[in-house]
Parts: sequence; C-alpha cells; structure tokens
Amino acid sequence: MSPIVWKVGVISFFADLSSELLYPITPVFLTQVLHASMASVGLIEGIAELTASLLKGWAGQFSDRIGKRRLFIWGGYLLSTLSKASIGLAQGWGGVLVARSLDRVGKGVRTAPRDAMIAEAVPKKSLGLAFGIHRGMDTLGAVIGPLIALGLLELWGEGRLRDFYFLALIPGTIAVFLCFALPESTSLEPRTIKSKRFSIEGLPRRYFLFLIGWGIFSFANSSDAFLLLSVQKNGSSLVRVVLMYCLFNVVYAVSSPFLGRLADRWGRMNLMKVSLLLFSIIYFGFAKAWNPWVLFASYGAFMGMSEGVGKALVAEMVPAGKERELGASAQGWFGLVTGVATLGASLTAGLLWDAFGPHAPFLYGSCGALLSLIVLTLLK
Repeated sequence: MSPIVWKVGVISFFADLSSELLYPITPVFLTQVLHASMASVGLIEGIAELTASLLKGWAGQFSDRIGKRRLFIWGGYLLSTLSKASIGLAQGWGGVLVARSLDRVGKGVRTAPRDAMIAEAVPKKSLGLAFGIHRGMDTLGAVIGPLIALGLLELWGEGRLRDFYFLALIPGTIAVFLCFALPESTSLEPRTIKSKRFSIEGLPRRYFLFLIGWGIFSFANSSDAFLLLSVQKNGSSLVRVVLMYCLFNVVYAVSSPFLGRLADRWGRMNLMKVSLLLFSIIYFGFAKAWNPWVLFASYGAFMGMSEGVGKALVAEMVPAGKERELGASAQGWFGLVTGVATLGASLTAGLLWDAFGPHAPFLYGSCGALLSLIVLTLLK
C-alpha cells in the first residue's frame, strides 16, 4: 500500500482523536449545560454538516484547478483544531453553532483533496482497501478519544465538561504539523484551461444516478448525536453511552479494511446495498429500544461497509485518465449532496423527536434507507 495512504491515516488518527474525545460529550453539554432543545441540536448538527458539504464542492474543484492537495488538507485541519476551544467558551447554543460551523469549514476544505490524494496513490482495483485502511486508522482515533473522555469523566466528573474542549487542542495540533509530511501534490499540473465554476462535466451518467440514490439515504440519515441521546434518554448513564460509542468505533475501525477489500472483490455497489439494508434494521432497532450494545456494534459494521466504500465508488466512477482533473471535484460533489441532505435529515429528526418522541426519527431513518436501497437497485 502507498506510503501516502498511511501518512494520511496517521494524520486522520490524531485529528479524529481530537474530535471524538468531544463527540460523546457535546450532546450532553448542549442539553444539560446550555439547555438546548432537540430541535436546536438538530439545527446545529445539520447546519454544521451543510457548511462542510458546501465547501467540499468548492475545495475539490479548486484543488483540481490549481493542482494542489496539501495546502487544503493542512488548512482544513488547522481550522478544525482552532474551533475546539471556541465550543468550550460558548455561553449558549448559538456559540456552539458558530464553533461547530468553523470546525466543519475545516472539514469541507480538506476532505475532497485528501480523498483525491488517496485515490491517486493507488490503482483502482485497490480503492476499497485504501479507503478502508484510511477509515480504520481515522476511526482508531475515535476509539481512543472517547476512552480518554471516559477516564476524565471518572476523574473530573460532569461538572468540568468545558475543559474537554481545551484538552482536544493537543492531538489536533499534532495532526496539523504532521500534514507537512505529505507531498504538496501527487504530481499534479495546474489546469491550463479555465473550467466552469463547480463544473463536473466529464463524469459519467452512473455517477449522477448514484448521487440520487445516495441523496435519498442521506436525507434520512440524521446526526449520530441522536443515537447517543436516545440511549441516554432510555436510562443509560453518560459513562455507558461513551462505552457504547467506543464499541461502535472499535467495530468500525477493525472492519473497515476487511470490508473495503471485500468490496474490491465482490463489487462496491453490492456491498453498499447490503449496508443500506443493515442501516434500516439498526434504526428500526433504535426506534424499538432493542439492546443498545448490539445496535452500536452493528452500526459500526454498517459504517465499515459504507463510509470508505462510498468514496471508493465515487473514485471508481471517475473516467480513466481524468483522475487528476476530476477526482477531487467528484468527491466534493458527493460530499455536497451528502451535507445538503443531512441538514434536512437532522432538522427533520429534531422536529420529529420534539413532536412525537424519541422513536420517530429512527422510524423515519429506517424507511428512508429502504427507499434508497430500492432506488439504487432500480437505477442502472
């Protein structure tokens, strides 16, 4: 496997350790410290993801145009790191909204160029494995981060939640400096022909049909914050919630490389369809309050067979010889569709929760995944 894949994986490990140290804490910080409603939680998560996704389209297009990758990756991780302390200083949910949006600006700037760099470093037959390795190393940080949070919760208690956001600056800063180990580009040449703004001309019809099916799913796939809040509302302590989240990430990290290799051999679209069916069952289980440990472990398997595989599918659809011209743009628009739909999903989930109870967002998500599966099966 290319050294670039491993280098990007190490950077993502530290960055995700920084983020995931906070992720199980933030929903509790919002609802118990800042007294935000569930609709506000949905608005924050939805707008944050929309911000990231809007920038993915621009960053991918601009990265392809000027022939640079590392600049976007470094700048994105820097912005996300600086946002962490801002959340700790927030006095209301509006401040968290601004800080989360800054964090997602960083994600939007770095993601498409980073994914394009990975895709350019390996042959197409190994795309699933390459993205699986990256997602596994990224998610390893998401295992260790919550464990650190759990230890500090035992040491500090829930009265010092703000301190977690300042601690998260340490691994985030390490990720920023490690970016300088990456090449500035992957032998890209600046585009000599001025392309249209946000142009993705040259991508095949199959790519756009996939975006339709994926967009339907994303409109039903609300923020994972609702999963954490759901099990807490059902009586689980914050410590148990963090442990469940760790279990999810362990399964996700361990399964990603193996499921990525399976996708390379069996067919990436085939595995994507299986993942949608699994997601529907998992969300139905959350609606019916099935065993949360089993559900979180199963959700980790879903992520292992969908997150990296989706990016590999997008890279696979870029025409041969056009990877350096359209690779980041294709990833950027994939992220854009995901984020716009996720905004609607998170807002809808928050409103459904407030209006009908905790089960409603998960029934909605379960039905949406089945609809997406049907659409992807019918589209050729």
